[in-house]
Amino acid sequence: MSTPLLATAICIADQKGIFNHTDTGHTVITSNGSKWAGQSPDSIELLLEVLANNPLDRRFEAYGDFIYGLDSEHGYTTAELRAAAVGWVSFHGNFFKLSHVFNIRSNDSKVIEQLTSAIRSNQKRPDYLSQHLPKRPAKALR
Repeated sequence: MSTPLLATAICIADQKGIFNHTDTGHTVITSNGSKWAGQSPDSIELLLEVLANNPLDRRFEAYGDFIYGLDSEHGYTTAELRAAAVGWVSFHGNFFKLSHVFNIRSNDSKVIEQLTSAIRSNQKRPDYLSQHLPKRPAKALR
């Protein structure tokens, strides 16, 4: 049984389109690019261009390695939220020498493939690999 706060969080997530486990082909861009409050985030296509030309900040490896399914250790912590998010993949991070933060969730297989491929290719760049390996954060007590 859910608590009122948890039920409210799921309801808000559903209203914003973050979870829709009956449909596929949805992408929610919470942030993409360095924007002022109220400006629209950049497109997926622009993020793909930035990924092709700029190294990611390797510190984000310690927080899900840029890509995580919501059932992973970096995803939602309650079974109820995980169940609501089945099929969704999250992408988040920033770049090493360029401020272009991104936080994107999708259950669209094309978007998932494009972003996964671009991020994993970026992680093979010499200017990415030359960055110091990040320390893993301590696990939170539960």
